[in-house]
Amino acid sequence: MAKCLSLPFLNKLRERYDLVLASGSPRRQDLLSKLGIPFKVVVSTYEEKHDQRHLVKPVNYVVENAKQKALHTFAQLNSKTNTKPIVVIGADTVVVAEGEIFEKPRDEKAALEMLKTLRDKPNTVMTGLCVIIQTTSQQPLIPPKDFQEGMPKHLKPGVPGVWVEKLPGESGYLVCGLEETTVHFDPDVSNEVLAAYVDTEEPMDKAGSYGYQDLAAFFVSHIEGDFYNVVGFPCHLFFMMLFKLLKE
Repeated sequence: MAKCLSLPFLNKLRERYDLVLASGSPRRQDLLSKLGIPFKVVVSTYEEKHDQRHLVKPVNYVVENAKQKALHTFAQLNSKTNTKPIVVIGADTVVVAEGEIFEKPRDEKAALEMLKTLRDKPNTVMTGLCVIIQTTSQQPLIPPKDFQEGMPKHLKPGVPGVWVEKLPGESGYLVCGLEETTVHFDPDVSNEVLAAYVDTEEPMDKAGSYGYQDLAAFFVSHIEGDFYNVVGFPCHLFFMMLFKLLKE
């Protein structure tokens, strides 16, 4: 078995905090486990407002979902007596094509229609990632100055953005980030292939109706950006956020 990364900021996380993932996604759990830091899963009770996804920009929609997932789980755990401060991770992933958000399909027919649409044009996978770090008198935390305060008004496409917000009552900080990856399907993939893929039922629990890490790898021609973002957990963005927060 490979040894875990032994770095000061990761060791600080292991020793001083309890790590919580506010997601039931097996893919996110698997990727997070690679850091070798014990964590528990507390699935957020936040209900995404799917009816509002056409009223806001995709970047705002996906970040707000991630933020609310983290906040709901934090509120649930913050009311309990914890032996150590908690760090809560919230994430949300959507697929966007020409400004339209594609989430998990409601049925097989919708899945096939999504795949046909995404085959004919590049799509962007967006993941909003929000991390709450609880602060206490024994465990104070001052966010680094290179984190912008509040969400930027204009996020540049393809450029990860990271910003910080202070939680009410001096209870902690919420650090949010956005990652984007462009995905290109092979335009020559036939409807027969896409229908066969839907028949496997693999698309049914995935944003955009495909899983690049699984069977969809055979008909996605290439991507531009972070592979793990397409899987649903932008590892580099998360690592960078933790490093900047806990390096001191």
